[in-house]
Parts: sequence; C-alpha cells; structure tokens
Amino acid sequence: FFQGLAQYLGRFLCTLYCSSHTEPISISSTLHGCALDGSWALLDEVQSLGSLCMSWFNEYSNTIYQALRKKATGGSTAQLPDGKEISVNQNFNVLLTMNPFSSSSGGGGDEHNKSSHRAIIPVQLKSMYRVVALMEPDLELILRAKCIQCGIKASNIVAARLKTLFE
Repeated sequence: FFQGLAQYLGRFLCTLYCSSHTEPISISSTLHGCALDGSWALLDEVQSLGSLCMSWFNEYSNTIYQALRKKATGGSTAQLPDGKEISVNQNFNVLLTMNPFSSSSGGGGDEHNKSSHRAIIPVQLKSMYRVVALMEPDLELILRAKCIQCGIKASNIVAARLKTLFE
C-alpha cells in the first residue's frame, strides 16, 4: 500500500523491516538520511522492536518532528540525540506498520517468550501518528459489482467462479 502511494506521489520510500534484532544505529541512520533527503521512512512491524530501539526511535522522531514544526513557522535545524545537527527537508515523513497478531518478533520458544521481546509502544509515540486500519477486500463482492456493471444477469454465479480463478 505505502509503496504504491509513494510511487504515485513521486516520493522515495526507504523501508526498514523491524525485529527484535534491529540495532538502534540502523533506525537513527535511516531517519537521519530520510530527514536530510526528504524521503519517506517506513518502519515495518514496529511493534517487534526491543525497548531500547523503541525509545531511540521515539527520541529521534520526536526531535525531527519538532524541527519540522519550527520550520513551518520560520525554519530551523534539528539537533539529533547523537549530537548531529541537520536541516530537515519538508517532504520527510515516517510511516509505521503494526500487526498486533504477528508472532515474528524473533527469539525461540513458546508464545510467552516471543511476546516478552516486544516493546510496548509509548502513548507519546502513538499520539504522533494517525491510525489507519487496513483489511483484505472481499474479492467476490467486488467481482459481483463489476459483473452487474457489465450487465451480466447471473452475477452471483459468475463472480464466484471468477473468484476461484483469481485465488
């Protein structure tokens, strides 16, 4: 979804696949580079980050977004937590994906051990982003509507048969 949207709007999308093994330096360098360039950063499965990475991401993104707010009112640079000072491009954006049902947090063992690797997403971080819920479309309903649009009389039967072709 995000790849198509970025391509449609002419933005470069840098995707970072998060896990319990993700290092804080990879998050900081991704955000640093995207903020300088004005690209979009996509952190996929952000709920599987460890608590250290989550706090690092929270601090970095908060600093960059504060600089963006200041830039809208007159322009300024961001003083990043690691001491670097950068000029943030107005086109910069961070997108997060979260899957609460995912069990791919790394680490072996039972479900209890897997969930212990995950960091709880801070309320401050949640308040910085808008929540959008996506669901899988009902292909048969869409095909039935297309069949009715084309004037097919037995649209229910044709849609069910077309669905089996597409699956």
